[in-house]
Parts: sequence; C-alpha cells; structure tokens
Amino acid sequence: MRTHLTNKERLRELFETANGRCAYCGNPVTLHANRDTLRMQATCDHVTPKTRGGGEEQENLVLACWMCNKVKDTMTGEEFRYLISNLEVHPDYIDYVKKRIVRQARHSLRPIKPAATVSSG
Repeated sequence: MRTHLTNKERLRELFETANGRCAYCGNPVTLHANRDTLRMQATCDHVTPKTRGGGEEQENLVLACWMCNKVKDTMTGEEFRYLISNLEVHPDYIDYVKKRIVRQARHSLRPIKPAATVSSG
C-alpha cells in the first residue's frame, strides 16, 4: 500500500487486497451501497482501534463490512473474532450483538433534522 492515500484510495486498495470480503465475517462487501445495502458497505477498520493506541499503518487496517465495523466498535480484531467465534456457544452474545446492531443502525440511519429557519424581523 502506498502512503498518503485518500480515504477512497485506501478503501479501494483494501477492497482489492481482500478480494472484496469482510475480514471478520467473510461476506462480500460493496464500495457503492445505498440505504438497502448499507450493512454490506465496505469500510476501513482499525484492527487495534485508534482509541486504544492503534495507528494508520497498513498492518492495522482491514476491510470490514459496515455491520462488523459498527458492532466491533472499540474492540480489537482479536476480541471481536473471539466474540464471533463464541456466538453459537454463548446465546447471550447473540442478544448482545443483535441489540448493538439495532442501536447502531438506528443511530446511523436517523434522518438529519433540517436547520431551524431564522426569521428576519
């Protein structure tokens, strides 16, 4: 990967490197999503989140679908993979993930409120 890439260029390179598949769930992702396909929108994920000391180095970036990226939140890649691998073993994880997905989706898809109009008087 080259350095000093725009976000779009970085995402395109990650997409090509990962053969268009999410690093976490393995599902195909799309670079051009609409409201109906948002959950499969390609995103650039920090394996070690910036909030936990992760940087912008190539080794710390992977292609992730929007859904995995949102649910992963501030977990490391290792923590998130552990969570995914235990979904069938621990049913309470399923509820946790479902609730988190719904909460994140509601927040992200919330319509933007129009700015208040100012009347000149």
